[in-house]
Amino acid sequence: MIFFRALSFVFIWLGFMLLPAFSLAESPEDALHALYADQSITSVERANAALKDVVPARVLIERRSANEEAECYEHFIVSSCLSEVRAKRRKSMAVIRKVEVEANAFLRKEKADGRDKAVAERQAKAEQEGGHSIPISGAAREASPEALDK
Repeated sequence: MIFFRALSFVFIWLGFMLLPAFSLAESPEDALHALYADQSITSVERANAALKDVVPARVLIERRSANEEAECYEHFIVSSCLSEVRAKRRKSMAVIRKVEVEANAFLRKEKADGRDKAVAERQAKAEQEGGHSIPISGAAREASPEALDK
């Protein structure tokens, strides 16, 4: 229980710390989309910054939705108001999720490219030294060296 309370304080603190960055636009999702437009994440640093900026934007949207839901209970038709608030929240979260997915995809691609480069270098080195490439798959790695020569 204490952990969750501390975690909520951290998220609120992050929201307040990055509030000036998002106050330039009408909403946090618009600010995030303006900072990280489609296909604008082209470096690891930018991807990490985008992932870092997603957290406070998500906190601000959650806080805004909670306030709007609380206001709905003052209306006569509560369910209609709640449906509109939840639809607005879904749209906002979709924008944020799009930035988050693009950043994660870029980081995954960079990591895979790094692994591919390391494997290619390792195989080139092995072929230069002994003429045999280093087996990569599990079955080839577990086979005896004599079986590889045949």
